[in-house]
Amino acid sequence: DGICQSAGSPCGNGYLCFEESDSCSLIAGDASVALTTDNYPGEISWDIKRNFDQEIVLSSPGYSSANTPQPILTVDLVAGEYTFTIRDTYGDGICCSVGTGSYTLTSNENVIAEGGEYGFGEVKYFTIGSDPTLLPTRNPTPNPTTISPTSSPTPAPTPVPTS
Repeated sequence: DGICQSAGSPCGNGYLCFEESDSCSLIAGDASVALTTDNYPGEISWDIKRNFDQEIVLSSPGYSSANTPQPILTVDLVAGEYTFTIRDTYGDGICCSVGTGSYTLTSNENVIAEGGEYGFGEVKYFTIGSDPTLLPTRNPTPNPTTISPTSSPTPAPTPVPTS
């Protein structure tokens, strides 16, 4: 048990705790997976992996109900690059030959990938990051007052006798 688990995530709202480095990182966005199974739900699996450390941040729970919309799963993410991989062990995807399954991957409510006809699997890459819009700059400060240099140096302080 690291600091994140033993301390109950000391990072606070809006941050994720990382055990490996005992550090906190700002949440930069999210990813959600919505999925409807086909006739063979046990063949389906997927995961979202953080690319810099290959950590799986969200994965499928294992499906057993055929031709059924599944609960949408969502994870908060820090800025970075991610990989979404969906698999079908039989190789027929989740749409069209044996049911009408489908999936939708969204991030911050924007569709990143969707489909169902993918054979054995499909891989999609996406990036979570902050908006590159720059914040407005403040009004410039006034120029400093110009003081003319003196023609001779200032006198040295008078030494204080020590007794």
